[in-house]
Amino acid sequence: MTAENREGVQVIRRAASILRLLAGNPAGLSLGAIAAAVVLPRSTVQRIVDALQADDLVEPAGPGGGTRLGPAIAFLAAALVTEPLILLREEMQRLREATGETIALTALQDGHPTIIDAAPGSQELRIVLTLGTRLALTTSSAQSMLADPPGTLAFDEEGTTTGVSAVSAAFRQKGSRYALTVIGPADRFRRRRDSWIAELEKTRARLAGRLD
Repeated sequence: MTAENREGVQVIRRAASILRLLAGNPAGLSLGAIAAAVVLPRSTVQRIVDALQADDLVEPAGPGGGTRLGPAIAFLAAALVTEPLILLREEMQRLREATGETIALTALQDGHPTIIDAAPGSQELRIVLTLGTRLALTTSSAQSMLADPPGTLAFDEEGTTTGVSAVSAAFRQKGSRYALTVIGPADRFRRRRDSWIAELEKTRARLAGRLD
């Protein structure tokens, strides 16, 4: 292995150490705290954090400063194939075919409702979603996942974004929380509300007993 290759491997290992550290500190850590924990100069940590932030693997923790895991981590985690996600993704596609609308699959990660997958609608006018986006608590996805106990459908009728409405159903599996959301233009939601609800109820019936 050349010196250049060894240096590249070292950088990757250091970046991985920082990511693992932040995974255990979801509220975030200052650069100084990260440097002390991974035993690296603060300037080295700054360069690695800047590179990770450029790819959304980390992000600023908030007005108080610090760094935490970024939204791209959720997208990478979603690539892990597990049985619950296989089932939910199958239902996501069925919902898209049945409604013609965009369907979002969200998960509760570190307390944040996060889009981990989406099926774009077939309508000419449709909602386009970005994977890894952390959603506001006013969204139907957040309301459904945070409800305790879960079970009822949650609605967002232009409460978060003017002209956009959605309805969500939440699912839990071994401590993890997910939601499937039908989302589309508000005027179409008003016309097709009952059919969107009916399709989500069919989804819940199909998954009953298959998810803990």
